[in-house]
Amino acid sequence: MADESTRGTRSPKRPDRYAYRDYRNWPDEERWELIDGKAWDMSSSPPQLHQTVLGQLCSQLDAFLTGKPCRVYVAPVDVFLIDADEEINDAKYVVQPDAFVVCDKRRLIDEGVKGAPDFIIEIMSRGTELPGR
Repeated sequence: MADESTRGTRSPKRPDRYAYRDYRNWPDEERWELIDGKAWDMSSSPPQLHQTVLGQLCSQLDAFLTGKPCRVYVAPVDVFLIDADEEINDAKYVVQPDAFVVCDKRRLIDEGVKGAPDFIIEIMSRGTELPGR
């Protein structure tokens, strides 16, 4: 199998494709994302600077959104990037952005968020940067 991982992430040992029905049965202490059915291990903790920047951004964003119908969410929260008629169990794209904003409460489901958030914060760390950048 070709190495498709970036530093700080690793793909599973098997080249299988997965859906949310598989993902939801994996151990809770592990963090995974599904990208086109391929599982990516996101289990390692972000560095301290990453957490500091995220906290500051979310604090300011939350203050800005006071009194508005939008709300800030911080990982780990599953975001299902699926078609409107697709069931979440069939989702092949399940991600956990560092933070995001949802303004339409109808997209909030018990399992997370169905559809793309209105705003996403993803902080790149040295351990997750793409090679050659």
